[in-house]
Amino acid sequence: VLKQGKIYYRNYIGYRWRTNNKLLIMLENIFRLDEKVIVITGAAGLLGKKHAEAIACYGGIPILIDIDQNKLDIVVNEINENYQINCKGLFYVLDWG
Repeated sequence: VLKQGKIYYRNYIGYRWRTNNKLLIMLENIFRLDEKVIVITGAAGLLGKKHAEAIACYGGIPILIDIDQNKLDIVVNEINENYQINCKGLFYVLDWG
């Protein structure tokens, strides 16, 4: 993307200006989560979904937990399709009775 004579690249966080490829590679490597497994509770909610997308974007494997199975299935399918990873969803209900 070219804006006002400067080169920008797109990542999950947004557009960042870069002067050369070394800076681009350095910024991408800072946030790499390759093959890291990360558990997210409340994953079907807005913040949980965004966290899962960020983890998947940087190479991690999100394990999603939520009490709403329908929403959880939708989020898991979206992440698997968009990031070509093997995201797992766990439906869990806590009974306080």
